[in-house]
Amino acid sequence: MNIGIVLFFSRAATLQIKEIQNELVDLGISDHTYLSKIKPHLTISGAEMSQEEVGRVSDGLKSLREVQKFELSMSSVGYFPYKKKVLFLNPSYSEALLEIYEAVSLVLKSESVETESLYKKENWSPHCSIASRLSKDEILLGIQQLGHRVFPIKLMVSSIGIIDCEKNEILHRVDLREVENL
Repeated sequence: MNIGIVLFFSRAATLQIKEIQNELVDLGISDHTYLSKIKPHLTISGAEMSQEEVGRVSDGLKSLREVQKFELSMSSVGYFPYKKKVLFLNPSYSEALLEIYEAVSLVLKSESVETESLYKKENWSPHCSIASRLSKDEILLGIQQLGHRVFPIKLMVSSIGIIDCEKNEILHRVDLREVENL
């Protein structure tokens, strides 16, 4: 199975992203990502896994429920010009993001799961897709439309999950720990 390990956002953050996607759809830009069964997310890793490996990795990810929810600062809009032509929100790197990336990498390594090359540390480009399967004109229109938005956009990460990328299904989800007020 083609598996993604992803960060999901809080309800409020998800609504913010959906609002941005809706703006793009209203302009006639592809609604493929907007209509997806999987909520907006940021992919930490991807790999081919058997059902058994998914189960073991799910168990390993349970240890991350001790990680506090954290804020991601989306600093810009970007695009991947490859096959699916994706428009995305680009987060600033933060200590919390890098720590959760490392924790997921350790879980995968401990289960002998080989990460896809795009998600190896030297290649990883964290992003939150907001539209995909775009024409060049749609990419330009999307960037132009989102140019009026004020960046950074602050989004709260609330959980980590495993998704089946082929079926667009959430297979496992772990809520992160509530932020403690001092």
